[in-house]
Amino acid sequence: MLASMYAALLLFSLSGCSEEYIETEKPAADAEEGTMTTASVTFSLQGEDASRALTAIDFTRFDVKAYIFQANKKNKLIGGWSDKWSDYEFTDFDGQDNPADITSNEFTLSLPVKKDNTLSDEKYQYKVVFLAAPKGSSVLPAPEKSWEVGDLEEEYHDFLYDFDDDDRIASTNLFNWYADKAQGTDNAVYRDVAEVLSNDEEDFDNIAFTTDINEIPVELRHKDGAFRLTVKQTVLSEANRAKATKASLTIGNVPQQMYLKGSTEPKNDEVACTGAQEYTKEFGIDLSADDAVLEIHSLPQEEGISCTVKLYDGAGNVYCENSFTPEAGVKIRPNKISKVTLDAKGFEFGIQLEDDAWDGPND
Repeated sequence: MLASMYAALLLFSLSGCSEEYIETEKPAADAEEGTMTTASVTFSLQGEDASRALTAIDFTRFDVKAYIFQANKKNKLIGGWSDKWSDYEFTDFDGQDNPADITSNEFTLSLPVKKDNTLSDEKYQYKVVFLAAPKGSSVLPAPEKSWEVGDLEEEYHDFLYDFDDDDRIASTNLFNWYADKAQGTDNAVYRDVAEVLSNDEEDFDNIAFTTDINEIPVELRHKDGAFRLTVKQTVLSEANRAKATKASLTIGNVPQQMYLKGSTEPKNDEVACTGAQEYTKEFGIDLSADDAVLEIHSLPQEEGISCTVKLYDGAGNVYCENSFTPEAGVKIRPNKISKVTLDAKGFEFGIQLEDDAWDGPND
């Protein structure tokens, strides 16, 4: 089991990092659009493996994407510089895919730094969300647009990073964790956010990013955990142990979606989740031989899950059904196993977390 677990673990790395800062002048097709200055920015990707050490990404096993969000600050001919930066919005770039598919541990973007215009100048800065997931898991989000009905007219919103309380806007910032909900599908998520900030000085000619210091590290770390229920032989009478050949484990109050932005009050780099769903997995068991260990991994973080376990036979006859609610306090944490035991007396919630056994997805 350990061999298969480690065989599918996310492997990420890069031995060195360097950013080559290059300014280029790009004339616009229309003179009124102004002239764009861009910079070449390189990110060095690493990620967790079985020992939690940061090492090389195995791109044959994992899809990795970068979602680029741009904020601007304007210097108008009348009025001068804006007081603050705009919200970060998902941006279309000329010649640059967004999101960008990453196939190498060293990833370079050509980012606009400033634009000269006859009426107003603009400076830019960025947040780049890096996400990785096992190939075929279908959880990495596609950019979306949303409509909001305002006081006077409908407004068209881009895929936002900084969202407000309007669900229609916030929903563009989410993705489904278990998108296909297929049995056994591994939707483990690894995430990091890199900032490429402007110097923010009111000197339009001073356009250097604050990050042009030779490296922008990206550390993709697990954002999910596992739940393990050990069903003791004593749950069933000796006569029924051989009859119950199947088990189903249903985990409830599991967040359906995760914000790209992450938590507004991060604890251990947790991410903010929303929604609620159930996830069910079936197992074959043989309680006549040993205890049954039922595990669902790659679960989003949650402050309290519910659980229902059923033991039954091929004809659907149920020999045992037990459950607990979120009030039991069983929590999911990144890179940890939440452990519960079921015996003849009921659930035991003794040691709920184990730090050393689960370190990512397994087959």
